[in-house]
Amino acid sequence: PPNAPAAMSWASSLLHVAQTSLDTEEARCEDDAEAAEASGGGETPESRCSLDRLRELLGKEHSDLLCDAFLTKCLAYHGSNPNAAVTTAEGFLRFRLGARWPLRIAAKDVGLALRSGLHWLLRGKKDSLNIPCPWNDGTCSSDGGPAACLVFNMASLDPTLCSVEQYQKLSLFLMERATDDPDVQQRGVALIADFRGLQFWRLRNLVGIEDIKRGLRCWVGAFPCRLRRVWLVGAPMGVRLMAAAVVQFLSPKVRQRICIADARRGLQDVAKDLGPCIQLPACLGGAGDYHWEAELQAFRDDQTETKVSL
Repeated sequence: PPNAPAAMSWASSLLHVAQTSLDTEEARCEDDAEAAEASGGGETPESRCSLDRLRELLGKEHSDLLCDAFLTKCLAYHGSNPNAAVTTAEGFLRFRLGARWPLRIAAKDVGLALRSGLHWLLRGKKDSLNIPCPWNDGTCSSDGGPAACLVFNMASLDPTLCSVEQYQKLSLFLMERATDDPDVQQRGVALIADFRGLQFWRLRNLVGIEDIKRGLRCWVGAFPCRLRRVWLVGAPMGVRLMAAAVVQFLSPKVRQRICIADARRGLQDVAKDLGPCIQLPACLGGAGDYHWEAELQAFRDDQTETKVSL
């Protein structure tokens, strides 16, 4: 077909982005379960010392832009190691300032994308730490699994409503809110990309190479959040082939975190894996409806003022 070279270029770029992202996540820490446990919870003399050291490493100009709450996330992500956390804090500033994104994204900045339903934020089950949980992500973690889940409803991607960049900004808006929870800082998140109702050619036409590059820069090394599981639900054959190509280059530990679910029966696997720790709606193998409107109102009511804003 005439557009085959463009499609191949797009696919190759996407493969590079995915592999780089997962390799970076793996290299961050040899055993991220141990790192999360080491970071603990709540402020202690040791954590205050780590925070002060992180500010010293950042330098006054950059340190003054970031509040303690964000830097605490960076430390949690890197097991209380300020020498490692500074790389994520600097990567965050490099991307946000370069792209002219707010350092703390407000609901009004992503209003149209929020209402689109492309992204949902599913909360964790508070009792998941107190029940037997077979959850495993390739680490020795016994923390009950991820404490939140970001859902991509890919069929809702509508470029006539807003740009792909706005949708990407929305995903970071939701991750900022999710990681405000100390449980999420320690236990990380899962990601579900639901491709049902979306054909590969349409995805190729909607998402360009620059969008893919921006998606890499805004996440990898630029935001402190543990990615514990990726589920691809009902993915078109093109996406499945690309995922298979990426996975074969990853270590066994990281490979375990990427799962593919068939559009029909695969939801049972999603529910078995994430159901013990995430409040999954019926459309993703759980129970009940997902009340996105209630979540939207909560985001609109969140007027928290932070130091991290432009």
